[in-house]
Amino acid sequence: MKSLWPQPGDHLLVTLRIDRENHMYGRLASESVVENMFTPVHDDNLKNEVIEAKPYRVLRIGSFLLSESG
Repeated sequence: MKSLWPQPGDHLLVTLRIDRENHMYGRLASESVVENMFTPVHDDNLKNEVIEAKPYRVLRIGSFLLSESG
């Protein structure tokens, strides 16, 4: 799965945490965090269209994307 890891210059959607020793670290944003930030759009006009989007979760079986167009 290392081939799916972010590359230098990539942007990640993360949540930040601080542990007991005051170390800050980030975790990839969970599905519930993403759901609270964005509104899904169901637009049949976007089917089979080329859009610009950013992946926020990449899996072997596919990717979850965010776009400004829906």
